[in-house]
Amino acid sequence: MGERSVPEELSESPGTLREGVRLGVLEALKEDRDWRGAWVAKRLATAGVAGVVIAVAMTLLFSGNGLTHEHAYHVAICGAVWAGLLIECFAFVLLRLKTRALLLVQAAGLGLLGLGLAAVVALCCPQPLYLNWWLSTRPGSWLETVGGLPMSAFGLGLVSAVFLGLAATLITIWRGGKLSGATIPSMVLSVLLLPGILLQCIGSPMAVFTSWSAGTVLGSLAGITGGMMLGGFRRGSVASSDGA
Repeated sequence: MGERSVPEELSESPGTLREGVRLGVLEALKEDRDWRGAWVAKRLATAGVAGVVIAVAMTLLFSGNGLTHEHAYHVAICGAVWAGLLIECFAFVLLRLKTRALLLVQAAGLGLLGLGLAAVVALCCPQPLYLNWWLSTRPGSWLETVGGLPMSAFGLGLVSAVFLGLAATLITIWRGGKLSGATIPSMVLSVLLLPGILLQCIGSPMAVFTSWSAGTVLGSLAGITGGMMLGGFRRGSVASSDGA
């Protein structure tokens, strides 16, 4: 049998082969870096557009009677703050940013979901000023009689935030999401809701805004905690039934 011819690329010196491998790896890394850069740029642009558009829509929805010339400055500030917060949350969700201790992606996603639910509830409210509607209900009227307008505003924030936190958490868990705790998600949800509360409180005493915000913070924490407990109980029940 005749001797096999050695391919030209295998007849090169080891140094040449190593240099070729090195150049190939560097080229692959460069292509990957360029692809990731384009991927990040697209998602940042999406986060920016989505944040601004939703902030404008939410500002118009929650402004109530604030869209007047004397309150235009307050509305503009709330809209700008809302846009910045929403862009940050969308960036976390779209870029899947994480840290070792905090699942900020799930917290931001839950906050956005809770804000979306708040928009749905606001659309169903028969009055543009939600506190006025709350005062026309028995719980709202009773709380105003007991502790005044700030107490009733606290009750509105507490009840609404419990519902939003509970519903957003259950939906997140149902979709397969995991929450490491209730503190960070409740903070994100509360911060996202605060510009809307401020818009609703334009022209009201500062005590009303403070009480409403306090009720929202406590209600968010209670609702998310309850949702995690219910979600964990449901998962345990499903696992038990599957094991049986």
